[in-house]
Amino acid sequence: MRFDSSIKESLRERAAEVMAKHRVTAGPYAYTKPSPRVYEQQWLWDSCFHAIIHLDLGDAEQARREIKAALSRQVASGPDAGMVPHMNYFDGGGEPLWGTPDRSGITQPPMLAFAVREIARRTSDLGFVRGVFEPLRRYYSWLAARRDPDGDGLVSIIHPWESGWDNSQRWDELAGFGDDEERNKAIRSEMCARLKGVGFDSAAALVSGWFDVEPVDFNCIYAENLAALAWCARELGFDESAEVLDQKATHVREAIRDKMRDPATGLYFDIAMVEGEERPIERPIRVETPAMFFPLFAGIPWPEEASALVSKLASPRSFWPQYPIPTVSMEDPRFAPDRYWRGTTWVNINWFVMQGLLRYGFRDVAEDLACRTADLVLRNGLWEYYDPHTGRGLGAKDLSWSGLVLDMVRLAET
Repeated sequence: MRFDSSIKESLRERAAEVMAKHRVTAGPYAYTKPSPRVYEQQWLWDSCFHAIIHLDLGDAEQARREIKAALSRQVASGPDAGMVPHMNYFDGGGEPLWGTPDRSGITQPPMLAFAVREIARRTSDLGFVRGVFEPLRRYYSWLAARRDPDGDGLVSIIHPWESGWDNSQRWDELAGFGDDEERNKAIRSEMCARLKGVGFDSAAALVSGWFDVEPVDFNCIYAENLAALAWCARELGFDESAEVLDQKATHVREAIRDKMRDPATGLYFDIAMVEGEERPIERPIRVETPAMFFPLFAGIPWPEEASALVSKLASPRSFWPQYPIPTVSMEDPRFAPDRYWRGTTWVNINWFVMQGLLRYGFRDVAEDLACRTADLVLRNGLWEYYDPHTGRGLGAKDLSWSGLVLDMVRLAET
């Protein structure tokens, strides 16, 4: 399909204005902050999204700088060497929360290799890929070594913040979240303090059983990024490394399909590791959210299974209101269209799901999603999240990653 040129220009102007005013220079590094006052630091998966938006705006150099800045505080030594933090504090200030002044102690969905591959595909700059390949390799090796203690191929997160879905109903039972948002914030802070007490050591955190979840979306992103890193390795002539990485990606995909898919419904659910009599046991978290559609992004379902997932997605009762996709099914009694991660619509989630739809040939649904998302932003501006019924902007105003609507338009026209 083709979008009207005036629509594209309006979206571009809005995104360009926000990205320009949110740019931060910190010594040799430059990054885009998500939003003034609320999110002043650099966030990991935000910067991966920002790199893609910069590409859409024609600024490949800033796209590269986002990635370099994100990698600049990678853990260099110790048991968690290779970890890339979810927050970088270029002016210091991280000590009270994290015990380190310049970075956090946890990570976020591992989108780095995908962003690097996208930069390389659009610029043919293999020199950039060569410069960041080893830090990327160390990061994905760290995930496999330190976040997959049972060796099943699926990696765990140790705090809801690592999921990116901080306040989702997915974590209610495990974390004790509910309708009181201030209490939920306090719980997340308490969880962080416990992790700080063990130095954010991944092994100690997982052994403790405080919060050990293998999320569907996180692992789909992990699988797709292993494939992206394999692509990078192959482009650099590292054929043996590429083969190993492709095998790892396949292993993760198979584990997602074998362990996360409910054969009775065809839906995919997160896995919680909970205390058993002798050892931790796996229990599915049966909360219906858009995370169940991320296997489309990673190419996991068979075609007929994909059709069933898309039918669920496109249901006006579940996930297809005026402005899809709400972060929990509208049939869930806890659905809240105006609360942080508890029923609101986010542009970055739509972007992921759109790519899965295109991967499986559901172009009509993908284009409809792109059109509705573009309309959402044109009417309301770039907000952190939106009411899926009215489109009202919520959370932080002028949130940078909502500029991903530009990439959704590009994908719809490709």
